[in-house]
Amino acid sequence: DMAWDKTDARGGKKARPVLRDPPWMEGVFVNPDLVYRYKLDERIMADILQADLKALNKTHQPLLVNSQLTQLYEDMEEEGLSKDCLAVERTPTTTPSHNLHQASSGEDSNNHPFTQPSSGKVKKKRRSMEYSKLVMMFEENAPLPPPSSQ
Repeated sequence: DMAWDKTDARGGKKARPVLRDPPWMEGVFVNPDLVYRYKLDERIMADILQADLKALNKTHQPLLVNSQLTQLYEDMEEEGLSKDCLAVERTPTTTPSHNLHQASSGEDSNNHPFTQPSSGKVKKKRRSMEYSKLVMMFEENAPLPPPSSQ
């Protein structure tokens, strides 16, 4: 019975139960040396973000993810979301400095970072998808399911 606000028969509040330490901390002797070893050095936020950006630039993202992201951005723009709020989020992991420069300098932010540049032709908008419905996401190199035995 772990009700926190129950009162006993005399009208006074019951004492709160003492919660145990988590199981992963059982048998661990916490001393100042242990805390010091696991303490992270304080760093400036810009340095942390710069290191994260370098790590993101090194990771490879499948082309299918990029195409799905491009479709999502196009559908969001069709629904009338502001292009300014999308410009920051649309920075790809491959060329972030180029798109940040584009967004800050006021160049045409309608160019998606993952699409091929058009040669003067107006692109036809892709069909709109309903994101409120359940959408199945799949991995590019996922194995095929076994055939059903009927």
